[in-house]
Amino acid sequence: MHDLKALQQKGKKVRELILHSTLTESLQRDIILAYKELSELYQDENTDVAVRSSATAEDLPGASFAGQQETFLNITGEENLLEAVKKCIASLFTDRAIAYRQEMGFSHLKVGLSVGVQKMVRSDLASSGVMFSCDTESGFSDVVLINASWGLGENVVLGRVEPDQYYVFETTLKTGYRPIIEKKMGSKGKSLFWPMMKFYS
Repeated sequence: MHDLKALQQKGKKVRELILHSTLTESLQRDIILAYKELSELYQDENTDVAVRSSATAEDLPGASFAGQQETFLNITGEENLLEAVKKCIASLFTDRAIAYRQEMGFSHLKVGLSVGVQKMVRSDLASSGVMFSCDTESGFSDVVLINASWGLGENVVLGRVEPDQYYVFETTLKTGYRPIIEKKMGSKGKSLFWPMMKFYS
C-alpha cells in the first residue's frame, strides 16, 4: 500500500466504521462503572480524565510506535468517555499509524490496542512525563528511566520539549537509599497546563 491517496481513503473508512459502531453493552457497563468509582474517589460527579491509547507494538527493539495513537485530555461525563474510547481505538488506523506499520513491516491486523483512563492532574503544581520500567537502550530491568517536564506530559510524549531525564535504581529505592544514579536536566522550553490548556514558552 504505497499509494498515499489509497492509504488515506482506506484509513478514513476504517476509522469511520469504528466511530459509527457501538461498544458492547458489557464493555460500556464496565467502563461506566469504573468511571463512577473514580469519580467517587475524587468526590466529583463527573471527574475529568485523560483517555490514553497503548498499542501492543510500542517500544520494540527495532521500532518505536509510542505516540502513533491518540490521547484525549479533559474528558468529563459518561457519554464523552465512551466516545473518547472509540476515538482511541480508531486512532490505531490513522494515516500516520498505518504508514509507519507499513514502513516497518508490521501487519495491521496483528497489532492490538488497549485504552487507559487516568485522572487529570494539577500539572500547574507539578510536572509529568513518561516512565519506562527498564533501561530502553540495554534492557536492564533493575533501572527505571523517567523523562519529565513541567505541566502535562504531552510535550514529552510528542517530542516537543527536551525533558529532564532520570535513571532510578530500583534496588536502592526499595532499601531506602538514594535511588537516582544519573540525571540530566533538559531545557524544558515549553509547558502545557490544565485547566487552561495553554502553552507557555
